[in-house]
Amino acid sequence: MGEEARGRRGSRGKWQKQDLALFYICQGMTKQEASEKAEVHPRTLRRWLANMRQGRTPIPGWLRRWHESA
Repeated sequence: MGEEARGRRGSRGKWQKQDLALFYICQGMTKQEASEKAEVHPRTLRRWLANMRQGRTPIPGWLRRWHESA
């Protein structure tokens, strides 16, 4: 897991693999790179993204706040 990602979360807890993969995509990595670095199968990452786009899975609060501040 990336230290840069863990540090941004602070005392609020450990990052889950989904958080890490999304963070890496936000940093400009491809889906393939992000899935490898977060240690998840690329199809799993694609499924997570599809579920978020279709409204089946809520978008993480940290990602929503990051998007609103940009």
